[in-house]
Parts: sequence; C-alpha cells; structure tokens
Amino acid sequence: MFPVEPYYFSRWAQDVSRKAIGACQKVATMFKKHLMGILNYICYPITNARAEQVNSKIQQLKSISEGYRNFDNFRNAILFYFGKLNLYPQGFP
Repeated sequence: MFPVEPYYFSRWAQDVSRKAIGACQKVATMFKKHLMGILNYICYPITNARAEQVNSKIQQLKSISEGYRNFDNFRNAILFYFGKLNLYPQGFP
C-alpha cells in the first residue's frame, strides 16, 4: 500500500542522521524498521489483543488448576469459565 516512505518521516529521519543525535537515531532506526506495521495499523486499526486476552485467561486457568488429567477436563473448564458450556442434559432444548 505504501510503495515509498512517507515524506515527513523521511525528512525527519534525514535531519536526525545529519545532526547525529544518538538517542534520536535509535528511534529513527526503530521507526524505519517497523514503519510498514505502524502505517498499516493507522490505516486498519486491527490487533490481536482479544486473542491474547483469551490466551492469557486460559493460561491463568491452567496455572490455577495445577494440571488436568486429560484434555477433555481442561476443555470443559475453559468452556465453563468462558460461558460456552451447555449445562442442560442431552435432548433438552
């Protein structure tokens, strides 16, 4: 989507490199390295924060339980704590 670096960023990066300020050069290098990701987020503000949150909760559940005997018990605990477990008997609408 961005075939060339944005104009103002490249001007700023050139100024920083000319003035040889160490801390600013590190920041400019970091921005240059991650520029596509930064611009993509500005255009499309989508993150994987929700997936990371769910993963963190699952890891916390796993830690609290100190292990499960089998995967089915672990899966049931995850479904129970996230509210997706159907507690009605089979055949009940």
